[in-house]
Amino acid sequence: MSPNVILVMRHAEKPTDDHDPHLSPPGKERAEKLATYIPDTFGKPDFVFAAAVSKKSARPLETIEPLAAALGLDPKTPFADAQYAELAQLLLSDAKYANKLIVVCWHHGEIPALMRALGAKAGESSVAGMTIRNEVTM
Repeated sequence: MSPNVILVMRHAEKPTDDHDPHLSPPGKERAEKLATYIPDTFGKPDFVFAAAVSKKSARPLETIEPLAAALGLDPKTPFADAQYAELAQLLLSDAKYANKLIVVCWHHGEIPALMRALGAKAGESSVAGMTIRNEVTM
């Protein structure tokens, strides 16, 4: 069994300083808005995942922290950005994610590969009864 919906999104806006690993003020504002936008638009997520914090970026986790806090969820960050295949394998094979709504926040450079690892082909939004959405705007 696989998740019912996996909502994949890019982290919120980064600062102009490429060495700053955190969200910019507009990014923080977007992250706060996601705390209501996602549940109002897609329903309450059962799990939230983000790429692990590294020296280069904490932005995926910072993007989903307000959502997780608002919903009383523990954000999961077990995989580094390049470990998207491992994340996909976990989500598709672990029974605790079956028929669940899952939010994944990742770095934009790896999102196409993550989508393919989840089984999506270009232009597809449904794979074997599971909906995979790449949402980056609101």
